[in-house]
Amino acid sequence: MKDSFINSKIQSLSLPELFKIMSNQSRLEILVLLKDQCSTATEIATRLDMDISSVYRSLKFLEVNGLITSFAQSNTQRYDLASPYIYDMLESSIKMLSGLKGTRMVKGKNIEIFAVEFKNPDEIKPDKILDVRGELCPVPDIQTKNCLKELEPGEILLVIMDYPLSKERVCESLKREGNDIIAIFDDGLGDSRIFIRKNKLSI
Repeated sequence: MKDSFINSKIQSLSLPELFKIMSNQSRLEILVLLKDQCSTATEIATRLDMDISSVYRSLKFLEVNGLITSFAQSNTQRYDLASPYIYDMLESSIKMLSGLKGTRMVKGKNIEIFAVEFKNPDEIKPDKILDVRGELCPVPDIQTKNCLKELEPGEILLVIMDYPLSKERVCESLKREGNDIIAIFDDGLGDSRIFIRKNKLSI
């Protein structure tokens, strides 16, 4: 009976309803997180620093509407994207927004870094700079990956962002893909600068 309800719910899903589902920031962050790896509700709550009850509500809502699926693994319920097109849609939407806003990479210059932990700032000369300050998940995550695709192996991308969750996810995701995080600097005012070297093995 439950499966029948879920299937009929998904079959009746319209485009306006889909956009309404995607208009929630917490749901967007969960979808982007699941793109990298299937996760449990507890893992999602920890990674996104969210209340576990809120995570469960979002997961249930996304699953009922067909955007994610769940399965049991070692007596634990895990969640995954129902279709790769979900992430493709987010990526296409961000590309459209980037075009409307005029977001672009610029040629890198010598960057003056004021972080006390870094002794020789002139040694890091980025080939490209991506400024995504003011953008929320999943914009920084997806734009960073797309910009990195345009670089040659060995080139350095500097990403400037002010969204803490994207900072964590960008670093973890790029490391898994074989890229090198050269340095991370926080200016104490909310901005983070991440220097990434594109690895030959990365896609």
